[in-house]
Amino acid sequence: MSTGNKMIALVLFASLMLLCLPALAVEPDGAGVLVDTSTYIYAETYKGRTDITSVSLPNATYIGASAFQGCTELVSVEAPNVTGMGVSTFGGCVKLEVATMTNLTSISQAAFSACEKLSTMSFPNITSIGNSAFSGCDSLVSITFDKVTSIEYYAFQGCDNQFGECKFT
Repeated sequence: MSTGNKMIALVLFASLMLLCLPALAVEPDGAGVLVDTSTYIYAETYKGRTDITSVSLPNATYIGASAFQGCTELVSVEAPNVTGMGVSTFGGCVKLEVATMTNLTSISQAAFSACEKLSTMSFPNITSIGNSAFSGCDSLVSITFDKVTSIEYYAFQGCDNQFGECKFT
């Protein structure tokens, strides 16, 4: 694995050959804005990056586990076509304030855990919320779910700021 680039190992059994391909990671512009036009964001692709402040995923339908975990400077995410995400996708993004994912149907375990600046969110298509999905979101005061049928344990544990409004319609 080279520094700064993750590698994907692909084994071709027919010729017993090991081929390493670079993961399809896009670099942010000089202002920290990342626009990735991939349809699938692989697990840990941008994990721990401190040079990303804003993310736009116009074509993504899935974001893998820990893809943006620990991106401590990340403030906003726009992913209008994402329908699913892996565990801890945005966990530890302490400056994350806004996440726009209008087609998301399920929030995975610890997906937004420790997103300390996250305050108001609306998820019109969410049906399930995983364990610890919003644990440690100290600033969370308003959240709206239109279709939720399942909320797992500790989904809002440690949300110290009292909810002003939590709507389930």
